[in-house]
Amino acid sequence: MSEPEQDYLLPDEWDGKVVYLFNEATGTMLDLGAGASWNGNPVIGWEFCGSGAQQWRLQKVQSGQNSGGAWGAWVLRNVAANTVLDLNCGDDNDGTRLQGWEYTGAGNGNQEWMIITKEYNNTSRCIIQNTASYTVADMAGGNRSNGTPIIGWHRDGWNGNQLWRMQLV
Repeated sequence: MSEPEQDYLLPDEWDGKVVYLFNEATGTMLDLGAGASWNGNPVIGWEFCGSGAQQWRLQKVQSGQNSGGAWGAWVLRNVAANTVLDLNCGDDNDGTRLQGWEYTGAGNGNQEWMIITKEYNNTSRCIIQNTASYTVADMAGGNRSNGTPIIGWHRDGWNGNQLWRMQLV
């Protein structure tokens, strides 16, 4: 009998690190549309180009100040725009868009994420789960076309559309 699968949370040592996030199913990147800083700018999948629109600074939210509770949460800040990964209105409906939004401070669950890690096919992968809705960052339909929306979707095990490989910049 095999042991049950175990989820782990991203260790605090990642605080302040800048990463690229590659989608497991498509190989495309978590990208803030053109790196523009306006509120509501869609987060999309895009082929790797290495721009600041594809770079995300991980910021640990101080324990006790967030909806992640004792486990803590993270803010993902886009390097190009200085906006953060935001789930539109914290909506828990499948298909809710992810967007860039000005950071509003600790305690806004729309902007706080649990980063759940696991070894998958002998490499480290993560799931990015919103603390308000418990939905996860999902590459819509597993579509690899540039401009495919990244959406919130209820977690589906270790579905490749919802798995992300973090690589330090």
